[in-house]
Amino acid sequence: MLKQPTYRVIGALVLICGVQNTRAQLAGDIDGDCKVDSADVAPFIATLLDPDGHPATLDAADVDDNGVADGRDVAGFVSQLVNMAVCGACQTQQSGFAGGSGTPGDPWQICNAAQLQLAGDFLNADFILTSDIDLAGVSFTPIGFTTFGDSIIHYDGTFDGAGHRVRNLSIQQQDTDVIGLFGKIGPNAVVQDLGVENVNLSGNRCVGGFAAENDGLVRRCYVTGTVAGTSFVGGMVGDNRNLMEDCYAQANTSGSNSIGGFAGVSFTGPTYARCYSTGAVSGNNSVGGFVGGVLGPHTVTSCYWDTQTSGQATSGGGTAKTTSQMHQQATFVGWNFATTWTIETGDYPRLRWE
Repeated sequence: MLKQPTYRVIGALVLICGVQNTRAQLAGDIDGDCKVDSADVAPFIATLLDPDGHPATLDAADVDDNGVADGRDVAGFVSQLVNMAVCGACQTQQSGFAGGSGTPGDPWQICNAAQLQLAGDFLNADFILTSDIDLAGVSFTPIGFTTFGDSIIHYDGTFDGAGHRVRNLSIQQQDTDVIGLFGKIGPNAVVQDLGVENVNLSGNRCVGGFAAENDGLVRRCYVTGTVAGTSFVGGMVGDNRNLMEDCYAQANTSGSNSIGGFAGVSFTGPTYARCYSTGAVSGNNSVGGFVGGVLGPHTVTSCYWDTQTSGQATSGGGTAKTTSQMHQQATFVGWNFATTWTIETGDYPRLRWE
């Protein structure tokens, strides 16, 4: 319950006394965009003049953090404004995210697990990670979660990992379809520059360490961990239907039908460019080191899998290489080792942003 404010008038400025804060927010960032700029001036004044009319912004207006929003905050606000303060530590703004507005030029900022899960409620919005995220112990629902075979529900915005990682995602639902960090990535979606580390996934149909199904563009991403399911199971993606480029999977993958180290199944003409996989792969039917099942034509350009670590000598696409060959830059024909990839002696290629 907010305390009733009292007023003292000094000149033209009304000072608000005894107004309690309501939520944590960057001091001075009244509009919740994770920075203090000229757009905050009017709402700051409005909050001081009418606190009951602006309860959600009281905490941001309490710049000196003394528990009330009043005239003593003016000097601090001006200082924040002059210095163009921005969010430092992970914070939650009025939107539920750490900043931004969800548009292409101003994506919503994600800096913790709760904000990452909230992204699943805004399937057409744009997002950017501002820090690594640990999902250990979190009951997580895939972003773009849907039923198997659904053509309507999917994530269809731009999701920029910005060189950050999501770690320790665990979903153990053996009877559930469409399991991954992303459920279904839609045809207009772009997901880029994101690492997904130490996944532990178990589902039924369409399971992928990074995404259950991809209908969009995934680039410069990777996954590590363990992925299991019944059919259409891949270290990176369960079912690929569009473009995946400059990605890799180092995930052990197991199941029954259409099991692949990178993709469980290729469907409706997808393309893979400059990708590789190294994880152990096991299954019964349509099992491949890189791609498991192939349902129609697909394009695989300069993609490779490790025959020794995967335990698979064949694949629905890609080129077989030994571990020693996978540690040599010369193996990866047409790859950009100047700006996209790097490789060190005794290791597989890594993305330069890692």
